[in-house]
Amino acid sequence: MANQKGMLFLGCGATAGSRIKKNGYALPTDSQFFESPLVTGLLGDWNYPALSLVRKLKPFQGQSGLYQTWNDLFIYRGLAQAGIIREDRSKIDELYHLANHDWRDGYEWRAKHYQHQFEIREASIPPEYYLAELGIWDLRVLVKDVYSRIDLRDEVYRALWTGLKKKVEVAAVVNLNYDTTFDDVLHGDFYCPGDSNPAKGKIPKIRPHGSLKWTSRGTFKTGGGFQDWTHSMSGTCLKDLGYRKTDDPSVLELLQPLIVPPAEFKEEVVGSSSIPGLTNPILRQQWLVLEHSLRESNHWIFIGFSFASGDDHLVFLLKRLYDSDKQIHCSCYHRNHVCNTLRDIFGQHANVCGHDIPKHETIDSFLPREGCPLST
Repeated sequence: MANQKGMLFLGCGATAGSRIKKNGYALPTDSQFFESPLVTGLLGDWNYPALSLVRKLKPFQGQSGLYQTWNDLFIYRGLAQAGIIREDRSKIDELYHLANHDWRDGYEWRAKHYQHQFEIREASIPPEYYLAELGIWDLRVLVKDVYSRIDLRDEVYRALWTGLKKKVEVAAVVNLNYDTTFDDVLHGDFYCPGDSNPAKGKIPKIRPHGSLKWTSRGTFKTGGGFQDWTHSMSGTCLKDLGYRKTDDPSVLELLQPLIVPPAEFKEEVVGSSSIPGLTNPILRQQWLVLEHSLRESNHWIFIGFSFASGDDHLVFLLKRLYDSDKQIHCSCYHRNHVCNTLRDIFGQHANVCGHDIPKHETIDSFLPREGCPLST
């Protein structure tokens, strides 16, 4: 294709396929998140006790996927707040015991968030709601924990990027992962929409779902709830996350990673009758540049992306901007499944080309494939 202008989309399979490790274990995919020995080693009843308690309840038992767990936690919270879900007294007692939880070495800093959560609990709200709140918080921090302080290696991402640039002009990268492994390896080639770094001569690296290295900061006022949310493209280390005291004893400050769990995306992107969509200025800038880049490109390359984890908003935009002049390439470990999904999205005659990543191989292994339009 003449004048190819490509977009590279990175899913969680790209992170896993980079073979970057933490504590000697590969970083997990979305679908097998809780089966990862890295996650089970960090999780434990002692380090993330509310999440561990929730995962013993129905329907969380046996769930291995990150997306499904995120989604079900928000459903659980809503039904609990409405008084529809009720747990046995023994489970509620376990929840209250968490106020005096015996934290393991290295995780004592988490006690402050738990203590403040119990301090601001309202008697009129069912305790199951606060179990969900702590479970959601645990999962948000666990994701940060999993992808922090990793054993960064750059061979695979650099080989992928070097090989890809020889085959197509990549005008934008869309990183749909919370982690920043790709960003950390190849930071010199890109700028992120909305940041203060010079953009001249660099390629936009778009993050529609947020980043573990971005921060949201809000204040909680007793009797008034959350207010005054601000957002920053600066990161916050693990030990500084959570509730903390301010000079005003009636006000707490909350710091959390600026990531958008799938269950929150409907309100964040779509909004409601009283709340406009995408009010977060950092995320809105990502989506503006994403839409512009999709219109300007004619070659979409998906690596480690299955379209299976709550990406309806992205799919909507892709369907809106796809036409028969665009080539689509998907690289994954289950090529036929993703190719069929892409044809369901774009039509059976869509110009889709699948690339197998052989078992036990890394994500750059699809590049040398012969007879593919990507190599012409």
